[in-house]
Amino acid sequence: MVLTKAGRNTPASSMLPCGSRQMIRTARTAESAAAVTDTLGCILFPKGTYFFPFIFTEMAGSLIFALCLYRARITVRRVVLSRFCIDFFVNILMTTPIMSLYYRLILGKTYTMFHLPRIVKNLALFPVESVLLV
Repeated sequence: MVLTKAGRNTPASSMLPCGSRQMIRTARTAESAAAVTDTLGCILFPKGTYFFPFIFTEMAGSLIFALCLYRARITVRRVVLSRFCIDFFVNILMTTPIMSLYYRLILGKTYTMFHLPRIVKNLALFPVESVLLV
């Protein structure tokens, strides 16, 4: 289990349904589907505080999968590239300021001590998640 989105615990393999779901959607519908599933998931299965800016990370991840995999020949290179973009741009660069904002506004704490473990986790799981998607 890994800690994601406002303290909710989700399996590390939750990227599998998202990746396979976006293989069949256009970039436009991928973003709206991500927004709807993120919101409905928080309504139907509440685990922690819902923090709206996390919807943008969900939309960005779905957009990257859709741009890399929709109507394209699924190759190892495309899958690894899409997973790398998600890990680096979404999970490291985009989520960090949102988590900092969440910790400051909702919890009243600082988030600086959690940056390194998240980066290490993303680097360590990148090859595993890439193999699972292939």
